[in-house]
Amino acid sequence: MNCSLTREFAQRSERHARISLQSDLSYSVEPGRTSQLEAAVAQLLERLDARVYEQMEIAGLNHPLDLSAVYKDKSFHIECDGCTHLVKLCNGKEMYLNGRTMFQSGLIQRVVKAPLVRLPSYVFGQNKRNMGYWKEFLDQVIDVPERTSLMLLGTGRPELMPINVNCPI
Repeated sequence: MNCSLTREFAQRSERHARISLQSDLSYSVEPGRTSQLEAAVAQLLERLDARVYEQMEIAGLNHPLDLSAVYKDKSFHIECDGCTHLVKLCNGKEMYLNGRTMFQSGLIQRVVKAPLVRLPSYVFGQNKRNMGYWKEFLDQVIDVPERTSLMLLGTGRPELMPINVNCPI
């Protein structure tokens, strides 16, 4: 095998991967920094009078929470999930959280009291201009019990779907 071809292929693959990752709204180029998706969600929720804190370090977790928010004196957390957190079924339509993300949700739920909402990037993309959707989401999330994990779905109207995670450990 020709080494220069292998090197050229590797460089092209790396360049393609970098471009793909940078075009994915949920990708954070540098560890510990807020992604474009997280920043967009934070900005949108702040316009609706939520106080939002980015990259919140929580004792007992080896992972900062993407967003922590307070709305009408109720706290909740949001994990903004790109395509690496989801598994698409063979039919090409249905998607589910992958095992690692489910496990992470269980760990978070074990450590924090405030509800956890997982927000798939495609759901944000479909609803980012619909302020009524986000206002209704905020009004729904303040009624969610503590230590609850949810996934935000729906187009036009928010649907908070419970994630049935058995707390690991």
